[in-house]
Amino acid sequence: FHLHYSPQHSWGIRLFIYSPAKTACFYSPRLFVNVLYSVIDRMYIGNIPEIGEQALAGIGICGPIVTMLSAFAAWVGLMRVRILTRSVFL
Repeated sequence: FHLHYSPQHSWGIRLFIYSPAKTACFYSPRLFVNVLYSVIDRMYIGNIPEIGEQALAGIGICGPIVTMLSAFAAWVGLMRVRILTRSVFL
């Protein structure tokens, strides 16, 4: 198993290793769309007849927990990629 370094295909590697600000700018629009989807989803769920309030309360309890778990998983994955690319390509 060999990883070959090629300058033509190193854009993603350079993005994650050398520029955290560019990485943040790359992911910020995607995170905004995700939050916007959650807000719109809550508006629809809140308007469900008879059970809308309880469903909205369930989302209010479980939503932050799921968000924290997914943020932690993304952080661990990003750190592993950074460590791997630094050890292989630098």
